[in-house]
Amino acid sequence: MESKGGIDAALTAAAQHCESILQSCQMKFSETNDLNKFFEYFNKASPHSSLISHYAGLYSILDIEGDQSYFYHMIQMEGNDIDQTMLTRFKNAEKKWDMFVNTIDSLLADERKRRASKSPITLKEDMRFIECGEKMSNITLQNAISANSACKYTLLIMVRYMGCEDCLEHVMAAHERVADFASRNCRLLVVCRATREGATLWRKMIGLQMPVLADEFGDLIQAIDFRLSVAMFANSAYVHKCAQRSSQRVSSRESAYRLDDAHNCIYQLGGDVLIDDKRHVLFVHKSRTPKDRLSIDDLLQKIPIEHKAATVDEELSSYSLRSDAVPAVKFQQTNGDRPIVDIEVGPPTVPITKVKPLRSPPPQTNSNQTGGCCIMM
Repeated sequence: MESKGGIDAALTAAAQHCESILQSCQMKFSETNDLNKFFEYFNKASPHSSLISHYAGLYSILDIEGDQSYFYHMIQMEGNDIDQTMLTRFKNAEKKWDMFVNTIDSLLADERKRRASKSPITLKEDMRFIECGEKMSNITLQNAISANSACKYTLLIMVRYMGCEDCLEHVMAAHERVADFASRNCRLLVVCRATREGATLWRKMIGLQMPVLADEFGDLIQAIDFRLSVAMFANSAYVHKCAQRSSQRVSSRESAYRLDDAHNCIYQLGGDVLIDDKRHVLFVHKSRTPKDRLSIDDLLQKIPIEHKAATVDEELSSYSLRSDAVPAVKFQQTNGDRPIVDIEVGPPTVPITKVKPLRSPPPQTNSNQTGGCCIMM
């Protein structure tokens, strides 16, 4: 444990920075007077990320491993050795920040409710995507689902962002069950909100043989209105978790296959959409948290049973099998009853410029996760 002066100085810096960030966001929100414009600003600026370095300094000085509650426990253990006035200021700054991001979340939820009645029963045939292959060509939804006439149904797997470990595990679990989907007359399409270059590279890195579509224009995101959450991925509890990681006290769960991309949205949640060959929406699952993903067995049960199913060979023949692809990443199968945990430790605050394709999954680490809200890019 460092000296009283060092802890007080770090607390002061963190409190002042939290107050400054909050004031800047409040001013920006007032200036824009538009929820969507403010959200665009928040997504690009990721203002809370700058808090992580200040909090990391506190964790390094205190030399502790633990979450937000443990952090305050250790601070209280110091008793009179800590400037109580500054500690109170720090706590108040965090409370005000949490109130602000929760307010933004409430507004986003209200906006989503207003749009709920407009949710499409049928997706537009000219919905725009980028086919992530060598040519990276534009393709409409109708053309994408017509590429394999043997299948009547299509499951669109929406990825939060390229490198979300829970999304990648979900995709690979589906990848291993291609035959089961084909037996139910269903093909798989992975969709990610990304640039064509980023999504194509990501597909190559993980050796994915299923088609990948880049929702570069945001057509599917807007049509289905997948959930967004600022509070879940930007509150003070999450900042503490990220700071702990930055101080090298906790290993990151972040995937080795993450790519920074201009269209990444760290506040976006994913899901699954089942449509038929007429683009009628038969089923939608909108994830409530990053880990809120249906099991593959549950998804298979959503597909209507047909008399004639596509053969495995017919379905696999529609996939773009590339000689340069590494074997698809394999994850240990779960029992399908995954707990809903709304914490992911470790935001991608530092751009990854060099990522090598691996032939084995990233090592699983114990991130000491607890229920609560936090963030991942």
